[in-house]
Amino acid sequence: MKNFLYMILPTAILALSLSCQSSENTNVEGTPENNQLNASIIRVIDGDTLEVQLGNGKTDKVRLLGVDTPETNSKNKPGEYGTITDMECLTKWGQKATSYAIEQLDHKEVVLVLDEAAGLRGYYGRLLAYVELDKKDFNRSLVQLGYARVYKEGESQRESEYLNDQRVAQDNFNGLWSC
Repeated sequence: MKNFLYMILPTAILALSLSCQSSENTNVEGTPENNQLNASIIRVIDGDTLEVQLGNGKTDKVRLLGVDTPETNSKNKPGEYGTITDMECLTKWGQKATSYAIEQLDHKEVVLVLDEAAGLRGYYGRLLAYVELDKKDFNRSLVQLGYARVYKEGESQRESEYLNDQRVAQDNFNGLWSC
């Protein structure tokens, strides 16, 4: 009996401590199947940031992975979008990106696709994900339409295909590339 307690007690303490760990910055429980989560869009914050309700009922903020739309709630930085220096034009396209995201996503059911290369959360604690609506890559549509640049500062498995789309958008002066 004594040996049994020496074996079971540490295991029970470990299990209890793991179950009581802080869930700070993690509303995603466990590893989602196929790195996908079902979610409902509660609110579009801007062109590349959303608030969602996950399948487990918890809410979270999502930063769209692999893309960067011009800022609408703070100032854009010269050089962030290549040679574009017209900050008013960028702000206008940031507002258009936000309007597009609202039109396409607001209060819709989506699939969040996580990317192991990028990690689960970004610098500000937001969940990093590709958003799929009706099996279509919403993030990619932002790049194709010129509402976003490819975010090369982080890791993304879809970066190369997004860069191809960005080159086409730039060549055609789509969206912010008309600035």
